[in-house]
Amino acid sequence: MSDPYADGKPKLRKVTAEDEDKLKQFVGEPREDIYTPPISRKTVDQLNQMAAAMERMDKESQPDEPEESTEVEDEDDDRLDVGAVPRDYQTVYYQNTPWDNPDIRKRIEARCSPMKFTDLIMTGRVKQEIPILPGKLEIVFESLTGKDNLWIATEASRRYSSTFDAQVWIGYAKLTMSLIQMNDKRYPDYRKKGEIDPDLFEDKYDMVTTQGDKTLSVLLANLRWFEDRQDNMFDDDFDQLKNG
Repeated sequence: MSDPYADGKPKLRKVTAEDEDKLKQFVGEPREDIYTPPISRKTVDQLNQMAAAMERMDKESQPDEPEESTEVEDEDDDRLDVGAVPRDYQTVYYQNTPWDNPDIRKRIEARCSPMKFTDLIMTGRVKQEIPILPGKLEIVFESLTGKDNLWIATEASRRYSSTFDAQVWIGYAKLTMSLIQMNDKRYPDYRKKGEIDPDLFEDKYDMVTTQGDKTLSVLLANLRWFEDRQDNMFDDDFDQLKNG
């Protein structure tokens, strides 16, 4: 074999097909976009195994979606039959406190004076003596007329933009008008010659609402029950009409 550097200058020999095959084996198949070094079959298998393992881990980390049941559940299975609820107690909300619950209402109503339906028809009002705590807290309520309730609603909308504030004031305003007497103290009327007097109302409102919070809560609860009893006076008579 001749020495390519014999005359001091390198001589390049012609690249043969065998040389190109060896080059391909070393660098892999050529690509026009990027150069990619050759990867052995063992390395490819390892990468595929890693990808499959990562896919399994990703699926296991996902929460299982509940399967939709095709069975129709019986809505009555979990219902509890508590029997018929007395009509008088169906439309009133109870706070379930020691002074505001169905049991204490029954005890108080057993001591109340009877209301006369004829008074409600003839005068538009009915009164009732209510011994809440006999000898300690005894009151007299008088029902309100449509004119009273309309005046209260109009005043509430005029005074308050907040619905909650208006509802709170309405409760106290109804209590102010309805409360006639508490123990030996008789409250002054809020009317003058049968008409609502704003100044007299404000005077009585201040007198009633100066009571403690607990006392006011007791009075408001009994006012709701009193109004409910008044409504039921009509229901009882119409029930008699249905029965002939």
